[in-house]
Amino acid sequence: LPFENVKADPNSEYICDGITESLINSLAQFTNLRVISRNSAFRYKGRQVDAQTVGRELKVEALVIGRVVVANDLVSVSVELVDRSADRHIWGAQYVRNPTDLFAVHDTIARKISETVSALPAQRQQLIGRRHTENHEAYLCYLKGRYFFNKLTPDGVEKGVDYFQEAIKQDPNYALAYTGLGDCHTSLAHREDAKNAVLKALELD
Repeated sequence: LPFENVKADPNSEYICDGITESLINSLAQFTNLRVISRNSAFRYKGRQVDAQTVGRELKVEALVIGRVVVANDLVSVSVELVDRSADRHIWGAQYVRNPTDLFAVHDTIARKISETVSALPAQRQQLIGRRHTENHEAYLCYLKGRYFFNKLTPDGVEKGVDYFQEAIKQDPNYALAYTGLGDCHTSLAHREDAKNAVLKALELD
């Protein structure tokens, strides 16, 4: 489910959404897990949730619930894996890190969840820790680009273009940034630009 922005700080919203999307994408790599899509999960953004009710509505066995607090140049991420049927805590942890360590937090959470819910083949275990960029600034620009694109407003999509282009400037080999750019150009009906961005993403990855 969408990670909660505990302080309701607009400047932290993209971090919450970014961590959520990154986990969805990472866990979806596993063929033995059925992971709910972003669109379905984000229907619950900003809502008080009951694990059993949401679990029934989404037809899932477990929920990943998280909270994010950004304060004093530190990011605190609390995460919990909950058994839907019994509303039972399966696993949980809290990580307090510098913003530059968000990569490691995402990797750790995804790996811990995968280890908890299933025994995965070694190849899939390696995928979970794979980073599409090692450039922290490019990563943050990508998260901001996704955050604004997902508003699906003309202004939001235009801002998404700017952030994805900045991510590419920071790391020209960042395939995910090109996919984001492709999404934006598709939304803006820039067909040729969208095609070029997607082809570049495929060329890189």
